[in-house]
Amino acid sequence: MRASIVLAGLEASCLLGGPLSILASFYNWNWFFEQRNVRFVVNLIGRTKARFFYALIGLLLSLFALIGAPLLVFGYIVLWDDIMP
Repeated sequence: MRASIVLAGLEASCLLGGPLSILASFYNWNWFFEQRNVRFVVNLIGRTKARFFYALIGLLLSLFALIGAPLLVFGYIVLWDDIMP
């Protein structure tokens, strides 16, 4: 039971974070790219490549949330808590 709650929270955060990252890279939002963690990537590879990088990360996060949720709901993913009481 606990693992499914954690996985549902992870999928919800991916479902929110993925589109945010895609929109930030598409609209080139300064408040996103001036954050300390993102600024490290921007300084490392440049702003344009960082935009493509974060668009790809957002796409992967969104796909994880959209594909992982139905697999969990319909029982194709078996959690450890479901096997061991």
